[in-house]
Amino acid sequence: MENQNNFETENGTENETGKETQAEPRRKHLATRLLIGAAAGLLASGLGFVIPLIGSLSIIFVFLSVFTGLVVYGSCDKEGLAAYIVVLEAGYALLGGVILAACMLLAVALPLALMTVLEMRHVAFFKRLYLSLAFELLGMVAALGLIVLIYRENLGDLAARMLKTSFEQLSSGLKDALASYYKQLYNAMGVALKYETGDELLAAVADTIGEYIKEGMPAMLLTFASINVLPGVKFSSDMRVKRNLPGAESKPLSEWRMSEQFIFGILLILVSALIFNFTLGAKGEVILNTALTLSFIACFIQTLASLSDRFGKAPISRGFKIVMFVIFILFLAQASLYYGLLSMLIGSHGIITLWRKRRGSNPTNQDDPF
Repeated sequence: MENQNNFETENGTENETGKETQAEPRRKHLATRLLIGAAAGLLASGLGFVIPLIGSLSIIFVFLSVFTGLVVYGSCDKEGLAAYIVVLEAGYALLGGVILAACMLLAVALPLALMTVLEMRHVAFFKRLYLSLAFELLGMVAALGLIVLIYRENLGDLAARMLKTSFEQLSSGLKDALASYYKQLYNAMGVALKYETGDELLAAVADTIGEYIKEGMPAMLLTFASINVLPGVKFSSDMRVKRNLPGAESKPLSEWRMSEQFIFGILLILVSALIFNFTLGAKGEVILNTALTLSFIACFIQTLASLSDRFGKAPISRGFKIVMFVIFILFLAQASLYYGLLSMLIGSHGIITLWRKRRGSNPTNQDDPF
């Protein structure tokens, strides 16, 4: 009888002749994939609110609908993602009608499909990451453009009008309670609103929110896309690599540092935004807020990459590393932004460090996690 002894390796198995064989891909049963995708779509569409006990958690899935779709694809392949999108669109149609379903088709379903195509074509990880972020931003812009085209109104004005309409439909008791809440909230924020009655206060709140949307919409879109796409692509890729799927690729956080070209690009955008802020008035403020948001996201990613590298090389347990990592990010959020900025400038891979190294005046250790 032939000896079939095999030895485990990192990527598969190695037989006694020394030849490595790829481990078998792990796939769930088709019915299981469809069921998981449909359940996730139910939660992300908002219909999950009708489910007892876990319904309140549905808001998280609604906000992270793109992230959820990417995770579904990572665990359940294109069949699970297809079920997710179908149920998601059906839920949106039931809750908000054809217009909401069409907007979510542009903002969620189509970008997810394009991200899947990139992975199926085995596009390199970082290129896939950036293209996925671009697809999501374009999808959201297209959805907002559809809304403006249908209602023929600025998004900020439209939001203010819809809020005023919803406030008018409330009972007098709810109006008073809501007015009291907003009064305390804006007083705590140090924001002064002109009003005499509760109705005038709610109208002022609606107008203020509308102005926030006008000024901060590009920054909000960039933040929303980053929160959904960047961790979504990472988690999805990690899951597919662990399942030994052909062509699956992921990169550890320690390799997510900003490249030299990207850092110079951010600096150029910031300088341009400052010039526009002084020359274009209100429109310049919108550009500056968007540029600052992009810079904050870049600094935060740089911090994650540097800390991941640093903690990965520390001689401590994995659990303690995770705890320290979470504490730093959650309780030192502002410091983490400064850390990321300094890392991009004077860290081992920072632009100032690299410039000095080229001049031969400051040889550095590229293995330094900072």
